[in-house]
Amino acid sequence: MRYFWLVIFVLSVGSVSAQNSARVRELEKQRKAALAEIEMTSQLLDETRQTARNSLNRLNLLSKQILSRKQVISLLNQEIGEIDKQIAASRRNISQLEKELGNKRQNYGKSVQRKSKHRESFFIGMYYRPHSCFIGKTSGISRGNVRKSKTKTGQRIFVPGNRS
Repeated sequence: MRYFWLVIFVLSVGSVSAQNSARVRELEKQRKAALAEIEMTSQLLDETRQTARNSLNRLNLLSKQILSRKQVISLLNQEIGEIDKQIAASRRNISQLEKELGNKRQNYGKSVQRKSKHRESFFIGMYYRPHSCFIGKTSGISRGNVRKSKTKTGQRIFVPGNRS
C-alpha cells in the first residue's frame, strides 16, 4: 500500500504539475498578446502625436494666413477709401471747371456780341463819313462802296467811296 500511495502521490504531483504547466503556458500566451497590444498601442500613440503635431502646425499656418488675408483686406479697404476721396475731389474739380467754362462761354458770347455791335457801328459810322479812312477788316459793311489802297508800309487801307 505504500506503493499505492506513492503512485497516487506521484500521479497527483504529475497531474498538478501538468495542470500548472498548461496554466503557465496559457498565461505566457496572454502575456505575449498583452505585450504585442501594448507595442501596437504605443505605435498608434506615436502616430497620433505626430498627426496632432502636424494638425497643430497646420492650424497655426492657417491662422497666420487668415491674419495676413485680413490685413490685405484692410489695406484694400484703405486704398478704396483714398481712391474714393480722389474721385470726389476730381468730381468737385470737374464741376468747378464746368462752371468756369460756362461763365467763360457766356462772357465770350457777350464779348463777341459787343465787339460785333461796336465794329458794325464803327464801320457804319466810317462809311457815312465821306473823306475818312480806316485800317482793318471791312466785315459788316458793303464792299461795293469801298476803295482799296496801300500805304508806304504796305498796309491795306480802305477808303469809303466808289471803287476804282
